[in-house]
Amino acid sequence: MVNAIVKAMYDKLKGNATLMTKLGGTAANYYKIYHVIAPQNVALPYITYGLLTDIPIATFGALDDMEDITVYLNIFSDSGSAKVAGEILDLVKAVLDDADLTITGYGNDMYCMREFVGTTVFDMEARVWQIPMRYRILAEKD
Repeated sequence: MVNAIVKAMYDKLKGNATLMTKLGGTAANYYKIYHVIAPQNVALPYITYGLLTDIPIATFGALDDMEDITVYLNIFSDSGSAKVAGEILDLVKAVLDDADLTITGYGNDMYCMREFVGTTVFDMEARVWQIPMRYRILAEKD
């Protein structure tokens, strides 16, 4: 169900060679994209993602026919400027904006829509840049 949709988004990201190279990984070593939180002391840059909401308020319909979820992504970089984080952001947008997702159990991926990109944040103590973003994914079961 929802896990299949989030996995489809993850697979789309890890399958993009340009993005993986920018993150310092490869298609075979895609451990630069982490569910919810990255392991301690992992090398930057990387991306975290997770489920934000399932079936938003005021969505009416059969809950077993459709999935309407929002997923968050956070881009982290420790470069000397926000430039690298911004370049990763551009690659994520190129991969996910209006993407056709292959979702197990769902024959009709209706859309993968970027809802927003948040303000770039710099953590002065950790010396890390962060860019938050969110996508809404609507899918219809087979």
